[in-house]
Amino acid sequence: MKYSDLDRVREWKKDFETQLRLGHVAQLSYIWLPNDHTDGATKKILDAYQFMAQNDAAVGRVIETISHSPIWKESLILMEEDDAQNGPDHVDATRTIAFAAGPYVKRGALVGDRYDQLSMLRTIEILLGLKPLNSNEAMAAPMFGIFTDKPNIQSFTPARISERIADADRERYRQLGP
Repeated sequence: MKYSDLDRVREWKKDFETQLRLGHVAQLSYIWLPNDHTDGATKKILDAYQFMAQNDAAVGRVIETISHSPIWKESLILMEEDDAQNGPDHVDATRTIAFAAGPYVKRGALVGDRYDQLSMLRTIEILLGLKPLNSNEAMAAPMFGIFTDKPNIQSFTPARISERIADADRERYRQLGP
């Protein structure tokens, strides 16, 4: 929690730009941005709003960076919350959210299909031409409902960052640049 998600993105971005420069970008990259968990109600590090603002800014910079790169036309960015955070809701105790970005992802759509974490993994396996590792993955519903056959290659520009972002994170964000 003491390490900013924006610092994580800075390190990821350095690696990504090196891969672009060398002309070989990995087919699959994974980045963990955990600070949307916050530090509960405490303010020992940051308050919950500052943690969320930091995480949102970091996610926006990742998408912006990829969408302004030469590989955007063939990219897919999948994000998921790793748990339901606040317990059960009116549908399911383990329900959470996921986001997708890319030229072949439906823009501005709310897809209500029932997918789970294995659905995301299965979707990645299909796109990379990989076989499932076990029967649970093989039976998972791929996330076909998020895609369109008409790509939109317009790059992503993040919304203005939250006014609640901590001063140090505001500076980190500025240094990351577009």
